[in-house]
Amino acid sequence: VASPKPLIRLGGNRDGAYLIPDDLIDIEACFSPGIGNYKYFEDDLANKYGIKSYMCDFSTDESNLITPIIKNLQILDKKFLGNNNDKRFISADKWITKYSPDNNKDLILQMDVEGEEYQNILQMSDDILNRFRIIVIELHYLELFNKEKPNLLNINPSLINTCLDKLNKNHICIH
Repeated sequence: VASPKPLIRLGGNRDGAYLIPDDLIDIEACFSPGIGNYKYFEDDLANKYGIKSYMCDFSTDESNLITPIIKNLQILDKKFLGNNNDKRFISADKWITKYSPDNNKDLILQMDVEGEEYQNILQMSDDILNRFRIIVIELHYLELFNKEKPNLLNINPSLINTCLDKLNKNHICIH
């Protein structure tokens, strides 16, 4: 078993900043659904490590971004990540395969999709999920473990646990 890598902070010091393992050599790209108008994490990947980022978020477009798209290193698709493939949504498998068809390339997943993370992870094929050497997910609605009823998105402790079990098959939580 390899020794743990030290953690580095990318994306500034506020919301949108993350601690990740200092293990970025040979990462082909980052996939970031749910960026809103901020992409500081993806900017650091591009500027410090030359790593491409593919971002998707139907709720924004390039004109709303706080920092401009970095040519040849960042692409924004105006889509939500979801289980459908239509004008507003794209599935994770389709989106990732579109930009990174080589199954032998390692990737980063940075996901902040306001509660939709559970269904998206569960719908993702194991082949795609296992390509992510580093996964950063902002988990929402964990307070439901203290309540009896699911919320309006049908998120409940069972769904959260099923998603975390899938992630734990081939990944290790570090932070």
